[in-house]
Amino acid sequence: MFPLRESLSLSRTWTDENEVVVISWFEWQRVHAESGYHEIDSYKALWMLNSLDCQRLMEARHFVSELRLNSFPLDRTKDHEVLELIRQALNNRRLVAIQKGAEQPAIPSVTVQLRRLVAEVEKATHGKLSHQGRQYKLVVDVELASTPGRDYYEVTSQSEARAALDSVAKISPASADLLKQASDKLTKDWSPPSQPDGLILLRRIPVQTAAPKDTGPAITPSQMKALLNDGPQEEIIDWAIWIELDPDDPKAKDDTAILLDAGHEEVERKALAGCPRNGSGVVAIFKKIEKHSRYTLIRDYGPDEGGGTDTLFIDRSPAELEEECKKS
Repeated sequence: MFPLRESLSLSRTWTDENEVVVISWFEWQRVHAESGYHEIDSYKALWMLNSLDCQRLMEARHFVSELRLNSFPLDRTKDHEVLELIRQALNNRRLVAIQKGAEQPAIPSVTVQLRRLVAEVEKATHGKLSHQGRQYKLVVDVELASTPGRDYYEVTSQSEARAALDSVAKISPASADLLKQASDKLTKDWSPPSQPDGLILLRRIPVQTAAPKDTGPAITPSQMKALLNDGPQEEIIDWAIWIELDPDDPKAKDDTAILLDAGHEEVERKALAGCPRNGSGVVAIFKKIEKHSRYTLIRDYGPDEGGGTDTLFIDRSPAELEEECKKS
């Protein structure tokens, strides 16, 4: 069994030589170098969650409680709802799946292949997919929930997605072959509890503008200053975030970390290869950040690593993460 409190073993026996464990992302960053485990794709952990025995289900409840993944009392929560909390945390990278033993080279997974295809399409179209005046975004099935600005997009049907991609291909011959491949990889239409299986085309939701309201006379600069001075003062910091990375790896030379604010607008991006080294990673420093505001951090892989993104954390403040690090 993995020697940490905040972990959940999914294997059937404690002595399994290929034990699979779920652990918090923060704890994994702290111990991975000496743990004897390696990170694996979450799909295996998601599959193993469905076959937990009664004892492991009790451990899963304790695990969820320890990491505070629940926002409601667990004694009123059914087993399948507890497992769903773990699934959601795996999908948004609050949890990671790890396996005992050294990492073995493997054939690229379907997810990696889809990520590479999305990255190639974005490069060929310069990140712009538009059809009949609407903006679209191509994403991989497992990354739907963690897509930056997800609330500003809606899922299209398979037929609409194919029509949009075919239309763009006709006016952009240079990207026609890649768009045809993407069209062939589109997921079938689905609805919960089913899951998408393939690429998804998102359509940007039009912004509805309301008529301006009469809010009375404009406030003067001196009045605004007085109001700001009366309220609590936000603490501004330079936020240093450690990210695992080997800057000497040629494949990592164009990786970037992108910090988004609560409205999923980009605050700042850092080229990771240019950040100061620290152990087995680098330290990305984001300047003049509000300590108690909430942010999302995305790691954007360059084409040399197959493209795509990973969400390192979602909707967290520097103050919250600092407190969690102190506890761990």
